[in-house]
Amino acid sequence: MIVLDTNILIEFEAHNAELIKFLQNLTKRFLSKPYITSANYSEFLYGFIKESPKKQEKAIEFLEEYKLLNTSKNSSRLLAKIKYELEKKGKMIPIFDVLIASIVMDKKAMLITFDEHFKNIEGLEVIIPSKL
Repeated sequence: MIVLDTNILIEFEAHNAELIKFLQNLTKRFLSKPYITSANYSEFLYGFIKESPKKQEKAIEFLEEYKLLNTSKNSSRLLAKIKYELEKKGKMIPIFDVLIASIVMDKKAMLITFDEHFKNIEGLEVIIPSKL
């Protein structure tokens, strides 16, 4: 299972042709459509809050194409552990990203992102596409 980070969603929605091709090839390997987390859903929509209602509606329609992964008790435990480990190493990342990572790890999925800081999370499977 693959999960798309918010920065990937933004580029995909902007019709980044190289990214679209990359994702098409990846989904063929995994034999399923990509997922997003509830945190990605919120982050993506946040970018449209100041936009017109029409653009906000288009953003919601875009997100409706994805199955949504939510938190669980286990992902909540993982979040606490990840946050603690990152703080201990002095490598804290935004809390939304810790939330995303915990959900992805709970589902034993792989995160597709442009953010290198996800590599600081032990046990998280990450694919960082070369700058497309």
